Amino acid sequence: MEPSQALNAGPRSDAILSVVIGAGAVAGAGILSLALVRLGPISGHMALHIGSMSVVAPFAAMALVHRHGSYLAAVGGKELWLATLVQMGLLWASHSPPIHHVAHASAVGFSALHAALFLAAVAFWTSVMVATARWQTMFALLLSAKLACLLGALLIFSPRVLLAAPPAHDHHALTLSAALADQQLAGLLMIAACPLSYVLTAIVLAAKTVTGFERVPAPAFQALRR
Repeated sequence: MEPSQALNAGPRSDAILSVVIGAGAVAGAGILSLALVRLGPISGHMALHIGSMSVVAPFAAMALVHRHGSYLAAVGGKELWLATLVQMGLLWASHSPPIHHVAHASAVGFSALHAALFLAAVAFWTSVMVATARWQTMFALLLSAKLACLLGALLIFSPRVLLAAPPAHDHHALTLSAALADQQLAGLLMIAACPLSYVLTAIVLAAKTVTGFERVPAPAFQALRR
């Protein structure tokens, strides 16, 4: 086997394994968090975001790759950065106070918001699985983690309430301090999910890449084997 062939052997399976490990870690941490922490309206919605974007979406993307892998490899691999920017743009926009309030004012807006975030996440994880440029894939994962964690930090350290509880849940946010604590918990959930999804996926993919390099014989030794 040529070195280039060895380096490219099984990149899709390595990426899928990395994503599955990250999604499984988020799912496990989520189950533990739900058992230990009582979520409010904002933190509950954040948990829903995290579950749909970091657990359900990766497995949906894996099903798409399994069914339409050859087509997606030609299309999705070229759209990694577009999918990255769209997902992070939607994530930040959906948590901006104006869009958040409008989206949560009705069931239709709430469903449309979650559907848009879910589809963007499916496109992102699909691109991660089919992209052939591994180092770009890892950089896209780390950039996504940084932007998501920055949003979580903003919710944690904001001195005022940015995301008010939806009208249907006003009775849960009785005081300003309770609303601020709920917002901070939402930020903590996001801060916890970022390393377990994007960063862990990048780490596992990097480890698979490095070990793949180590398995490839150096050119000088290949000449001796002939």
